[in-house]
Amino acid sequence: MSVSLSENILHIRFAYPQTRETEVEPLPLKTPTFLFKDEKTREITAIEIIDIDEALKELNINSSENA
Repeated sequence: MSVSLSENILHIRFAYPQTRETEVEPLPLKTPTFLFKDEKTREITAIEIIDIDEALKELNINSSENA
């Protein structure tokens, strides 16, 4: 598992795909958030949140409480 936060984009990798990642699915949030899946196994391999601060606001989570 790996996590990166760069320019307010949070990317969390759960697993590496056996083939390639396809079927990128947007989640039903106002903040652009995407699930990545392995083309062969259809296993979720990663999630990416384009604006983590906005996502936390949308989910009503105070990021200072989690620090």
